[in-house]
Amino acid sequence: MSRHESAELQRVAALRLQMLELHPFWGHLLLQMEVIASPHLHAFAATDCVRTIWINPERTRHLSYAQLGFVLAHELGHVFLVSGERRRGRDLHLWNCATDYVINRLVY
Repeated sequence: MSRHESAELQRVAALRLQMLELHPFWGHLLLQMEVIASPHLHAFAATDCVRTIWINPERTRHLSYAQLGFVLAHELGHVFLVSGERRRGRDLHLWNCATDYVINRLVY
């Protein structure tokens, strides 16, 4: 594991506790997730909409704690809205844009 991966996972660990205290709903959801560093991911983060969030430490290390918290909460939104299962054959890109819009409104 690289230095950046380790540092980002430590920031995520700190955010888990902070979110649990300041935003119990998001914090509880985040505690249930496995967060994995994935340096080849083409986005800040991604989720399987079940139990895993992947973060790209090369991208997220430039974010503030608040911004990283938003990214994690956004991915959690996909989980609690069950967006992967609810897609049901719809166009992947359009579905992701639509769910991103709704999730960002909820998180922000």
